[in-house]
Formats: sequence, C-alpha cells, structure tokens
Amino acid sequence: DQLLSPFNQNKPGVSVAVLKDNILKYNKSFGKANLTYDIDFEKDSPSNIASVSKQFTAMAILLLEEQGKLSLDDDVRIYIPELPDLGYPISITNLLNHTNGYREIYNLLPIAGWHEEDKILRSEVINILQRQSALQAAPGDIFNYNNTGYIIAAEIIERVSNMSYSDFLSKNIFIPLNMTNTFIRENPKQIIPNAATGYRSLDGKYVETGDLYASYGAGAIYS
Repeated sequence: DQLLSPFNQNKPGVSVAVLKDNILKYNKSFGKANLTYDIDFEKDSPSNIASVSKQFTAMAILLLEEQGKLSLDDDVRIYIPELPDLGYPISITNLLNHTNGYREIYNLLPIAGWHEEDKILRSEVINILQRQSALQAAPGDIFNYNNTGYIIAAEIIERVSNMSYSDFLSKNIFIPLNMTNTFIRENPKQIIPNAATGYRSLDGKYVETGDLYASYGAGAIYS
C-alpha cells in the first residue's frame, strides 16, 4: 500500500496482484483508468498488456502444430509465399524466438516519416518485407527482439486456421481458460468495454496514447 500510494493521486493507475504458493495474497487497484472522465482504476479494468500478448500468439501456433496443421520447422514462405526468398529458409520457430533475421518493423517505419500512432496495416508490413533485399543475419544466428516476426505469425494463424486471429484465440484459448475479460483490439477504433486508457508523460503533463495498427500478434491484447 505504501509503495503504490502515489498512484492514489489523480494520475494513471495500476492494478496489482501478489500470489504466494499459488494463493492470492494481495489484490488492489490504485489511481485512474481514465483521466478525462475521472474513472477509477478497478481490479478488473481491462488493460493493454502490450508485448505480453506475444505469449498468446506463440500458444496459438503451438495449438495449430498440435492439431497437425503446421510444424514449427516449416518455412514461413509455405504460408506466406509472397515473402521474398532471401537465401535462407526462415522457420516459424525463428519467428517466435526472435532469430528470424527480418528487420524490426517499428525501427524501419520512422525512417519513412511514420509516427507511432499513424495507421499502417499488416498488409503494408508484408509489403515492406517484400522489399527487404537481405536479412540482418542468418536465421538462428542472432537474437534481435522483433515485432515483425509476431505480426507475421498472426498472419500464419489466420491463413492456417481460416479464422480471424481474434476468433481463433477466443475459441481455443480465452474461452477454455475462462478468460472472459480478455479482448483483442484488432483496430484502434474498436471499443473495449471499461478498458483503461493509455497515457504517457509529455512536458510534465499526461497525454493519451493510442494503439498501433497492425500490431496484433505482437501486441493489442487487453486483459
């Protein structure tokens, strides 16, 4: 309580849970979920879990492998043939463990004048990859934290399952695990009921931050 008391002021909030020996020992929320409307942060306020979303993309891929619909050793071009042959097979495993050699999309985009909340679709991400003339490193050689790989993985999930990413995860992960307050925001304009708003500090004041288009697979889950 003492550590988190500063959040009780009029500032973006937080929800905290502490478990010991698999028993919930502490669970409280502090601060605001929305500053504009003075809405308190609640223990069940859906929050953008950002890149923690990646574990669910990986789980979905593993479920598809379990169903016999793909193999982690498969070349990604089996499922996305429009990606260029850059001299090496890039496996699905390479996507999941950040050793694929593709350039990080959110490093490339600012070079072209893109700003963090500008619209870019997954199809455009694939189009950018089609113009990559060489890999940064041979697949498996170097770890390079990489959103690109997880955006591609989400595309593979949709093509293999013939379902949207959101529907596949809901049917195969969220519903079976009774995660009834978990949502995928496929579009930043999509309403997530009772969700906490994101903020960042700018010149000593808080401003709202939006979600990235095309990021689901790499992010965009609220829970």
